[in-house]
Amino acid sequence: MKLAEAARRVKGSEMPQGKVQNQNIQLLNNRDMVFMFTTCSRRSVEVHMNIALSKHARVTFAQPLYAQVRTHILVRIKAGEWAAGEALPNEFALASEFDVSVGTIRRAIEGLEEQGVLVRKQGRGTYIGGEGRNPLQEKFTALRSLTGAMVSVGYRLEGIVQRSISSLEAEALRCALSTEVVEIQQAVQIDGDEIGVEIAVVSALKFPRLETQLVYGQHLYQLYCQYGVLITQTKDVLVVAPAGAETEKTLPAAAGGHVLTVIRQAFTHDRLPIEYRISHYRADKVSYACTTT
Repeated sequence: MKLAEAARRVKGSEMPQGKVQNQNIQLLNNRDMVFMFTTCSRRSVEVHMNIALSKHARVTFAQPLYAQVRTHILVRIKAGEWAAGEALPNEFALASEFDVSVGTIRRAIEGLEEQGVLVRKQGRGTYIGGEGRNPLQEKFTALRSLTGAMVSVGYRLEGIVQRSISSLEAEALRCALSTEVVEIQQAVQIDGDEIGVEIAVVSALKFPRLETQLVYGQHLYQLYCQYGVLITQTKDVLVVAPAGAETEKTLPAAAGGHVLTVIRQAFTHDRLPIEYRISHYRADKVSYACTTT
């Protein structure tokens, strides 16, 4: 099924609202739904490593060597070993420290530079992104004012729960139907006004004890980095329709107006789907810039 046809089905039906329960999303639950992602070839040789995700949990991932190095760099930045604005050791020093080739180091950090976590200064080296920046939020927040201007977006955590995965979510995340997921619901605010709600779903296996790390509203992609997961691309489907009864329960301010619904998949550098998200925004308050890919 083409995405345009999927979008028409969404427009003609009531989208899942609030706590996304399995029975609420049957309208997109057909096996013939096709998402806009392709499978990239993986390196034939993979090794396992253990990463301390927090003081509470440890999990094992199968990752290519460059991805392991990138994960370790992210963890050390988060731990404060390299402060904002501080120079990263040069590529040869990092290659020696990690006992890998310089080419592996370069591939490990290229995604971090692209996302703004690291900043390369010509002739001077590579530096940690400036203090107070959230480059992932800057890149992947597509909300704009009605005139297209950038806006300052805030979040309020409304709930986080672990539950069984739905068949739609399993297809989107390429997970087995036996997988447990973590559902995160956040209100979206601009200048203190709540203009939307976002409901994100991720694998509980990839993000163990996420509820202990997410204690207040925030942009989620920076949080994912704490687990060694870097979002580098998203695919969005947009639908504008009158607010229905269920939408009004989740987003009361939208009553009587139109709602912009965004269905998003988020991917890593290796094209692995990490997050499935359904968001609803007041169409009389914001516009949406589809420039995140």
